[in-house]
Amino acid sequence: MAKMIQYPERPREPPAIRSTTKSSGTFQKIFEQLKYNNLLMSVKEITELLEKVNNDTLTSTEIAAFAGMLQENMYKRSPGFENVSKDDVQWFQTYSFVLNKLELFYKGEIYEIKSGGDWRQAMDDVRKLKLLVDELEEKKLVNEVAWFIDGISLYNITEPEMYKKQIFEKVRASLEKIMD
Repeated sequence: MAKMIQYPERPREPPAIRSTTKSSGTFQKIFEQLKYNNLLMSVKEITELLEKVNNDTLTSTEIAAFAGMLQENMYKRSPGFENVSKDDVQWFQTYSFVLNKLELFYKGEIYEIKSGGDWRQAMDDVRKLKLLVDELEEKKLVNEVAWFIDGISLYNITEPEMYKKQIFEKVRASLEKIMD
Protein backbone atom coordinates (compact mmCIF):
# COMPACT_ATOMS: atom_id res chain seq x y z
CA MET A 1 0.00 0.00 0.00
CA ALA A 2 1.32 3.45 -0.88
CA LYS A 3 2.06 5.81 1.91
CA MET A 4 0.48 9.26 1.68
CA ILE A 5 2.81 12.20 1.79
CA GLN A 6 1.77 14.95 4.14
CA TYR A 7 2.86 18.41 3.18
CA PRO A 8 3.06 21.20 5.74
CA GLU A 9 0.04 23.43 5.75
CA ARG A 10 0.60 26.75 4.01
CA PRO A 11 -0.25 29.89 5.91
CA ARG A 12 -3.40 31.45 4.56
CA GLU A 13 -4.48 35.03 4.40
CA PRO A 14 -7.35 35.96 6.67
CA PRO A 15 -10.69 35.73 4.80
CA ALA A 16 -11.27 39.49 4.96
CA ILE A 17 -8.00 40.22 3.18
CA ARG A 18 -8.29 37.29 0.76
CA SER A 19 -11.71 38.37 -0.46
CA THR A 20 -10.61 41.94 -1.18
CA THR A 21 -7.34 41.07 -2.88
CA LYS A 22 -8.57 38.81 -5.66
CA SER A 23 -9.76 41.67 -7.81
CA SER A 24 -7.58 44.54 -6.63
CA GLY A 25 -4.14 45.43 -5.40
CA THR A 26 -5.39 45.98 -1.85
CA PHE A 27 -3.30 43.14 -0.42
CA GLN A 28 -0.15 44.60 -1.97
CA LYS A 29 -0.98 48.01 -0.47
CA ILE A 30 -1.61 46.46 2.96
CA PHE A 31 1.64 44.50 2.73
CA GLU A 32 3.63 47.59 1.74
CA GLN A 33 2.09 49.56 4.62
CA LEU A 34 2.94 46.81 7.11
CA LYS A 35 6.46 46.63 5.73
CA TYR A 36 6.83 50.40 6.10
CA ASN A 37 5.48 50.39 9.66
CA ASN A 38 7.78 47.56 10.75
CA LEU A 39 10.77 49.48 9.46
CA LEU A 40 9.68 52.60 11.31
CA MET A 41 9.11 50.60 14.47
CA SER A 42 12.67 49.23 14.43
CA VAL A 43 14.17 52.69 13.87
CA LYS A 44 11.94 54.06 16.64
CA GLU A 45 13.11 51.35 19.07
CA ILE A 46 16.75 51.99 18.26
CA THR A 47 16.32 55.75 18.55
CA GLU A 48 14.67 55.37 21.96
CA LEU A 49 17.51 53.15 23.18
CA LEU A 50 20.12 55.61 21.87
CA GLU A 51 18.32 58.41 23.70
CA LYS A 52 18.41 56.39 26.93
CA VAL A 53 22.13 55.72 26.43
CA ASN A 54 22.72 59.45 25.95
CA ASN A 55 20.63 60.28 29.05
CA ASP A 56 22.38 57.58 31.11
CA THR A 57 19.06 55.86 31.87
CA LEU A 58 19.28 52.59 29.91
CA THR A 59 18.64 49.44 31.97
CA SER A 60 19.67 45.83 31.52
CA THR A 61 16.00 44.84 31.22
CA GLU A 62 15.52 47.19 28.27
CA ILE A 63 18.58 45.80 26.51
CA ALA A 64 17.39 42.23 27.12
CA ALA A 65 13.94 43.08 25.75
CA PHE A 66 15.53 44.70 22.70
CA ALA A 67 17.74 41.63 22.16
CA GLY A 68 14.63 39.43 22.25
CA MET A 69 12.77 41.67 19.81
CA LEU A 70 15.83 41.76 17.57
CA GLN A 71 16.14 37.98 17.59
CA GLU A 72 12.46 37.47 16.85
CA ASN A 73 12.53 39.90 13.92
CA MET A 74 15.78 38.41 12.63
CA TYR A 75 14.28 34.90 12.53
CA LYS A 76 11.07 36.17 10.93
CA ARG A 77 13.18 38.09 8.39
CA SER A 78 11.14 41.17 9.15
CA PRO A 79 11.71 44.22 6.96
CA GLY A 80 14.33 46.50 8.42
CA PHE A 81 16.14 43.62 10.13
CA GLU A 82 17.83 42.10 7.08
CA ASN A 83 21.31 43.07 8.27
CA VAL A 84 20.88 41.84 11.83
CA SER A 85 22.92 38.76 12.63
CA LYS A 86 22.89 36.23 15.43
CA ASP A 87 26.16 37.81 16.52
CA ASP A 88 24.41 41.18 17.02
CA VAL A 89 21.74 39.56 19.19
CA GLN A 90 24.37 37.77 21.28
CA TRP A 91 26.27 41.01 21.90
CA PHE A 92 23.10 42.69 23.17
CA GLN A 93 22.52 39.71 25.47
CA THR A 94 26.07 40.17 26.75
CA TYR A 95 25.61 43.92 27.29
CA SER A 96 22.41 43.24 29.19
CA PHE A 97 24.20 40.76 31.45
CA VAL A 98 27.12 43.05 32.31
CA LEU A 99 24.82 46.02 32.86
CA ASN A 100 22.75 43.85 35.20
CA LYS A 101 25.96 43.17 37.14
CA LEU A 102 26.38 46.94 37.56
CA GLU A 103 22.79 47.33 38.73
CA LEU A 104 23.39 44.59 41.30
CA PHE A 105 26.61 46.34 42.34
CA TYR A 106 24.64 49.51 43.11
CA LYS A 107 22.17 47.45 45.17
CA GLY A 108 25.01 45.75 47.05
CA GLU A 109 24.14 42.35 45.55
CA ILE A 110 27.04 41.89 43.12
CA TYR A 111 27.72 38.34 44.35
CA GLU A 112 24.14 37.13 44.10
CA ILE A 113 24.78 34.11 41.91
CA LYS A 114 21.15 33.41 41.03
CA SER A 115 20.32 36.97 40.02
CA GLY A 116 23.57 38.16 38.52
CA GLY A 117 26.30 35.59 38.23
CA ASP A 118 24.67 32.83 36.21
CA TRP A 119 24.97 33.69 32.53
CA ARG A 120 23.30 30.51 31.20
CA GLN A 121 19.78 31.97 31.32
CA ALA A 122 20.85 35.36 30.00
CA MET A 123 22.85 34.64 26.85
CA ASP A 124 23.66 32.15 24.14
CA ASP A 125 27.43 32.64 23.83
CA VAL A 126 29.67 32.88 26.90
CA ARG A 127 32.71 33.57 24.69
CA LYS A 128 31.45 37.10 24.08
CA LEU A 129 31.08 37.61 27.83
CA LYS A 130 34.64 36.38 28.41
CA LEU A 131 35.95 38.72 25.69
CA LEU A 132 34.15 41.68 27.19
CA VAL A 133 35.15 40.88 30.78
CA ASP A 134 38.78 40.44 29.65
CA GLU A 135 38.61 43.87 28.01
CA LEU A 136 37.10 45.42 31.15
CA GLU A 137 39.78 43.74 33.27
CA GLU A 138 42.52 45.01 30.97
CA LYS A 139 41.15 48.55 31.42
CA LYS A 140 41.13 47.93 35.19
CA LEU A 141 37.36 48.43 35.42
CA VAL A 142 36.92 44.96 36.97
CA ASN A 143 39.18 42.68 38.98
CA GLU A 144 39.19 39.32 40.73
CA VAL A 145 37.44 37.68 37.78
CA ALA A 146 36.38 34.11 38.52
CA TRP A 147 34.96 31.49 36.18
CA PHE A 148 35.57 28.59 38.54
CA ILE A 149 31.95 27.40 38.68
CA ASP A 150 30.47 26.28 35.36
CA GLY A 151 27.98 28.87 34.15
CA ILE A 152 28.91 31.48 36.77
CA SER A 153 30.76 34.73 36.16
CA LEU A 154 32.00 36.61 39.21
CA TYR A 155 34.05 39.80 39.34
CA ASN A 156 34.45 43.03 41.26
CA ILE A 157 33.58 46.29 39.57
CA THR A 158 36.33 48.74 40.50
CA GLU A 159 35.24 51.85 38.57
CA PRO A 160 31.43 51.75 38.30
CA GLU A 161 31.00 54.97 36.30
CA MET A 162 33.75 54.11 33.82
CA TYR A 163 32.37 50.56 33.58
CA LYS A 164 28.92 51.95 32.75
CA LYS A 165 30.37 54.40 30.24
CA GLN A 166 32.28 51.58 28.52
CA ILE A 167 29.17 49.39 28.26
CA PHE A 168 27.03 52.27 27.01
CA GLU A 169 29.61 53.09 24.32
CA LYS A 170 29.47 49.49 23.13
CA VAL A 171 25.66 49.51 23.14
CA ARG A 172 25.67 52.78 21.17
CA ALA A 173 28.12 51.42 18.59
CA SER A 174 26.03 48.25 18.15
CA LEU A 175 22.79 50.22 17.76
CA GLU A 176 24.39 52.52 15.19
CA LYS A 177 25.72 49.48 13.30
CA ILE A 178 22.20 48.07 13.08
CA MET A 179 20.82 51.41 11.83
CA ASP A 180 23.32 51.55 8.94
